[in-house]
Amino acid sequence: MKEATAYSVHGTLSGYCVVDEVGNLVARGRYEIARLMAALMNGDYRAVAAGTDSAAAECREMMRSALQPMRGVGRPALPTAFPLL
Repeated sequence: MKEATAYSVHGTLSGYCVVDEVGNLVARGRYEIARLMAALMNGDYRAVAAGTDSAAAECREMMRSALQPMRGVGRPALPTAFPLL
């Protein structure tokens, strides 16, 4: 059985980062967007539903940037990068 990865938000001098439990950087952005992205990846849909429309739009762009390198691999690779999506 595959272990689930937990994502969290960490503040840095250059902004807020979404990182996995090992500390690998997933994305970087404003706090509201980073928090929304981490909630989505952790499966916390209540936090996602409470987010603003502008935050959702920016979150979508962050997700697109994070998934861009996997574009050629296709859908089967998605659970490898984001197991809770």
